[in-house]
Amino acid sequence: MQYVKQARFYAAGPTMSMQEWLRHEWQRSGLPLHLANKACVVLNAATRKYLTADHLWYYPPPEAFERLAEYANKHGRVEGRPYFSADGRTVLSGAIWARLRAKFFCPAGVTNVWRHPQVAGTERVNGVRQRMKWKYRSLHGSQKPLKLVEIAIQASTEKCDVVWEPFGGLCPAAICSAKLGRRCLSAEIVQEFYTAAIQRLEHSVAAQGFAFGEGE
Repeated sequence: MQYVKQARFYAAGPTMSMQEWLRHEWQRSGLPLHLANKACVVLNAATRKYLTADHLWYYPPPEAFERLAEYANKHGRVEGRPYFSADGRTVLSGAIWARLRAKFFCPAGVTNVWRHPQVAGTERVNGVRQRMKWKYRSLHGSQKPLKLVEIAIQASTEKCDVVWEPFGGLCPAAICSAKLGRRCLSAEIVQEFYTAAIQRLEHSVAAQGFAFGEGE
């Protein structure tokens, strides 16, 4: 699961979402909506996608955002400037605008629905675990495929980002993060899983020359 802190903007009254704030700032400039298309050098994408009030809203890419902001501050009401500013003093840059959006990278042909077979073969961590009256042949009843976890990490993070794995189990995110150049913080309270996860990490990172921290 990918948890994302939603960007919220402060204006008069309650906070606003990205969609609400974009439309609010353009309307505050006093410019008619159709001029947003001229600002973005598009036929109708700005009014149909970027400044729409309905559920078909599209996040404007950084270059489109910069064009909207530049046009509004050049042609909008003088007394309301600056427009598209989070602090009332400085106009947001395209780079800052880009960082407000959740990261999601998918290669061409890859959707946001992923399917992968259950763990089997040498990847499966074996060991009988007694739990209540049941015994499991594999150590963890729902061990996650490394390939599936790797896809998720690649789709939602960049190198050097921090991956948080709160219910580590056998810590597949930590193993994949080490391979992909991400930092990972994992937690697991079941001693059997924790011990097995440490062994997996040691085996996985030894050949790559990475180091990891072991906690209590």
